[in-house]
Amino acid sequence: MDLNSKDLDSISNDGNDLNDGSNANDESCEDLINRINAADNGDTILIEPGTYKVHGINITKNISLQGNGDPREVIIDGEELSTIFFINDINIVAKFNNLTIINGKTDNFGGGICIETGNVYVDNCIFINNTALNVTNGGAISNYGNETDRSYLFVNNSLFIGNHADHDGGAVTTCYASSDIYNSVFINNSAHRDGGAIRVSIFGYGNVQDCIFMYNHADEWAGAYYSWAGNSSIDRCIFINNTAGTNGGAVMVSGSLNLTNSIIVNNTAAETGGSFYIQQPMFDAKTVIKVENNIITNNTSPLGQEIFLKWNTTNLLFPNFNNNDWGDEDPTDSSVVDPNNVSGRIRPTTTANNLGLFDLLDFSLLNRYSDVLEDYYGGDYKDHFHRFSDDSNDDGLKFDNNKTDSNKPHIKTNWFNDSNSKNSSDNQLDGSKFNSLNNKSSRFSGEKSDNFNSTYVNENSNNKKMTELFEDNPTSQKSFDIRYILALSIVLLLFFFGLFRKRDRSSKFITFIFLHILYFL
Repeated sequence: MDLNSKDLDSISNDGNDLNDGSNANDESCEDLINRINAADNGDTILIEPGTYKVHGINITKNISLQGNGDPREVIIDGEELSTIFFINDINIVAKFNNLTIINGKTDNFGGGICIETGNVYVDNCIFINNTALNVTNGGAISNYGNETDRSYLFVNNSLFIGNHADHDGGAVTTCYASSDIYNSVFINNSAHRDGGAIRVSIFGYGNVQDCIFMYNHADEWAGAYYSWAGNSSIDRCIFINNTAGTNGGAVMVSGSLNLTNSIIVNNTAAETGGSFYIQQPMFDAKTVIKVENNIITNNTSPLGQEIFLKWNTTNLLFPNFNNNDWGDEDPTDSSVVDPNNVSGRIRPTTTANNLGLFDLLDFSLLNRYSDVLEDYYGGDYKDHFHRFSDDSNDDGLKFDNNKTDSNKPHIKTNWFNDSNSKNSSDNQLDGSKFNSLNNKSSRFSGEKSDNFNSTYVNENSNNKKMTELFEDNPTSQKSFDIRYILALSIVLLLFFFGLFRKRDRSSKFITFIFLHILYFL
């Protein structure tokens, strides 16, 4: 919308304190609501600096709410009474520009903005302390559609701090919908269950680019980004000091994923997958995982220091782990990396700023919002952040001592062989299927093993019998091997029976069928 058009309505109010808002003028707040209700399609409502205590506003027209100035000075305060803005029409396009949306609180979805079919565009906004209670999702924004009408959310150049969901998606959730999020920062958001900052759910698509995720926390899965039965693309993003109570310190996915050109460091999972956790989707769908050109290092977890992959039906998984740096003890020893100057790679130097990938990513986003954090939290604002324990990296990224624990694998899986490989180049996981792995440039904690059905190599370099592995992994290849043996036995019996009765075409036909069953098993 052209801000110079005649369709601008201006509303003024006094008071711009993020915490107080006591200077709000009730008449101006009522005027804001009236202007929104009376707006025509295409109108832009220009809001002057001040704090506006409003909530429960239903947007039914294609309008833009435009703060006239710095978003820190144009504050929409829900006073923790309900969701602030509702959109419930697939034909509606609502735009929010230059606003701070604070203290929205709901027993339903989306404390700040609730989309129940519709299209929302957010630019240069700040979301603070918005909450979704009672096992609901999307503390700041809930983006929901349905089977026939898919909602859409666009976010650019925005900040999310201190938002919370009692279920999933502390800041943003997407379900039966699509979301594109660019140039935004997520700090100190939390979810009682999964996805401290973002959740993408069933029939959802999430795309984040040039974003920073810091100090977000989930009590269970995915400290920052959680994609369950949805598809996600993460490009040129930074994940620092996020934590998960169970799996996936930074990211958890159960669906197709593109993760490229990003930095994932100093994240923690209490159980598995320090950086991220990948699990087979509930629908047993074909899943494409692309993890390429990333720095993934210094993450912490008892199992899978960097990544944990849990998969039962490997013929549905199409992975490509390519050109990543895993924080090897010495980055110069990789056979596929020029350690001196490769874009997107750690260079062998003690200067943290002299990193190729840092040249591509915009850390100035943090500088832009530092005063907002100080205003809202006061003093040393990191005292309010989610973290398991203090560490030397709290002040930012430091790669001076990025050594890998030699007793823990970079990548841990629930498959048979090579599940604890510590490789600096990750060629081991290239390829379209896991029944044939390229192990040539990998370094293992046990004997090299080229065959998918070979003996398991564990963390202590001791070979285990298959029966022992089955006890530890009851959903692993055990059921496959039993089916294989049974099918083979039946095929052999029928085959010899068919040879004995050469004229019995039915026996040969049954043998033919079982051979094909065996092939597909």
